[in-house]
Amino acid sequence: MVTQAQLRDALTVDGDLLDHALVEEGGVLLVAAAGRLTALDAWLRVDRTANPAEAPETVVVVDHIPRDGAGLLGDDWREVEVERHRYAAPTSPLEEAVVAIWADGLGLPRVGAEDDFLDLGGDSFAAVAIAERMEQECGIAVFAADLYQLGTVRQLTAQVDAGTAR
Repeated sequence: MVTQAQLRDALTVDGDLLDHALVEEGGVLLVAAAGRLTALDAWLRVDRTANPAEAPETVVVVDHIPRDGAGLLGDDWREVEVERHRYAAPTSPLEEAVVAIWADGLGLPRVGAEDDFLDLGGDSFAAVAIAERMEQECGIAVFAADLYQLGTVRQLTAQVDAGTAR
């Protein structure tokens, strides 16, 4: 599991350490960042800092971390949830190849099969480069615009599997 030092590095925003808590039984990281970070942004920050195998699968952004009188995480944290991002692992060899290309092309340690291209920071330059690599390495002919329109690796590979891509 991710260390507290890695979380401190990842969750310091504008010099302030965001309040956070790990729910270890579910691999969930709670971050009090409503209005400061999206759940995807928080997940990416942690994923860049930690080994992806150690990073939590789910990041939940909350208004505040509900703690009891002893400062321990309360059971009612789901009641203050604002937004959630869960890593979706690739489910086919094609998805595995494409998420690796996306991660490399976007400069990220890993990309989930349901992460949106634009939300990950994708732009037209990255779309062209990624589309070219997909054709070279996987034999998939797609337009750069397909990354915008279909949005996720899962949707893109579903179009390829269905034979409706370019």
